[in-house]
Amino acid sequence: ILPTAQHSFSSSGSQSVKLTITDLTGIKSSTTLVINILPAEQSVDSIIATTKSILNLTKTNILSSDSGIREAASSLGYLAAIDSASTKLTGLEIRAGNIKSSDLSFEQREEELKTILEEIKAIHDSVPSVVKIGNSLSYTQSADFSAIPDPSLITSGVDDKEAAKLAIYNLLNQNKVQLEAKQLDVRYISGKQESFIFVKKIISQPVNADSIVEYSSLGFKQVITKGTELNNNLVSYPKDTKEVIYTLSGSLLDAKSTLTLTLPKLSQLGNIPKAVCGDGICTYSNE
Repeated sequence: ILPTAQHSFSSSGSQSVKLTITDLTGIKSSTTLVINILPAEQSVDSIIATTKSILNLTKTNILSSDSGIREAASSLGYLAAIDSASTKLTGLEIRAGNIKSSDLSFEQREEELKTILEEIKAIHDSVPSVVKIGNSLSYTQSADFSAIPDPSLITSGVDDKEAAKLAIYNLLNQNKVQLEAKQLDVRYISGKQESFIFVKKIISQPVNADSIVEYSSLGFKQVITKGTELNNNLVSYPKDTKEVIYTLSGSLLDAKSTLTLTLPKLSQLGNIPKAVCGDGICTYSNE
């Protein structure tokens, strides 16, 4: 997505604008332009109309895009945000018309209309105009004992952490998790841009699972499938959870390092029997 620039002026009239662009090698180029900033009373209607047009075009583009973009935009609430912004703009349009036809002085009307423009600016900052998918990967999770987090982060009362990790690991081997990760590039109406990783996990659980815990060593950007957030690195879900969606800051490799843990009952994790050793022979006992 090509970058854009935006600036707000505090007063109307002629303004000199200088745009400087620097490429990756440090070479700069500038251009200067004199523009005329209209009073709020003259500009608010066209700004509302232009914003509505952008919202309609963005929604049309998303709905006509491939299934990956449609799913991401829906999961992240972009389509709902567009509909909500369109409804709000209709209300702002009515307010603006009432203010312009009121008996207020020009200065008072300008102040009232500027508050409407601020609300439109908030829409520009929060609603996307472009959503694109960059690189993606599909990955079947493989069990890795060393990657399992400290069980005491998941539940209290774990006497033998290694035994608890082994219990989790054994269930991990019985579990099938398919990861789909996409780099999402988003540009908002204001020109603000961000890139992040959209992660979707499809989970098949063994019968004896008690719960599902999603783990990211780097933490989550946004947890979309709501669960119980144990901390920024761990989110717990009911055992019948079939799908988990969230976003991450970073790269696709960071998505591959996440782990879906299928847990036995937490009470069992908290009472893993300690190893009892005698005469050089170790056995497990509940003593």
